[in-house]
Amino acid sequence: MIIVGVAMFCSFALAFWLASYTGTAIAFLAVGVLHILLILLIFFKRHAWIEKPLVRFFANLLLNN
Repeated sequence: MIIVGVAMFCSFALAFWLASYTGTAIAFLAVGVLHILLILLIFFKRHAWIEKPLVRFFANLLLNN
């Protein structure tokens, strides 16, 4: 919960900082697009970044005992 709160606060801070250069609507749109791109990157790399390390960890944990 704390990480989500900090991420939201940082997102709003980034959007308001960009708003001084681009305008409020475009700044929030840019931050939204950035979030979508990050979600897609994590989705397509989830096997290499999340699943494979977890499988290795649990296999080592169970097989080394």
